[in-house]
Amino acid sequence: MFDDGGGDTATVTVYTSGGALAQATLNGKGEQVLESLPYRRAVRRENKDGTFRRYVEYDVPCPRGGVSQTILVATVTSAADDKNGFNRSENVRQVPFHCEQFRRIRARCSDAESINRGINDALPMKRARSFGHRGVLTNALSFALMMA
Repeated sequence: MFDDGGGDTATVTVYTSGGALAQATLNGKGEQVLESLPYRRAVRRENKDGTFRRYVEYDVPCPRGGVSQTILVATVTSAADDKNGFNRSENVRQVPFHCEQFRRIRARCSDAESINRGINDALPMKRARSFGHRGVLTNALSFALMMA
């Protein structure tokens, strides 16, 4: 919500589109289209028990042309989201598809996926038989040593 200081307020409705937050605008034909908001960064905050909460920051432009506001939105589905039928984890991504950061991260995916596929194909029954992160790390290191 934007407040001009004189008691006059304006509310901006935020939607999701392609894993990013978006704002509805009108195109030249008068049709409503979703336009992605400027993505700032992903935020991770630690809880007292050692787990983490994850958020994303976006800039929301003022509808009257004033100063934009930065909003912080959770990316993990809450109980209230479940009740409303909203899968926040799917619709609000840590790194949305349209930003440069996603392109840099995505470029590394094919290498990691091909290595994982090689590990799985070399194992009995074509699947890892390890439990927990230590077991998976042992499988990956063993495979790397075997291939060297």
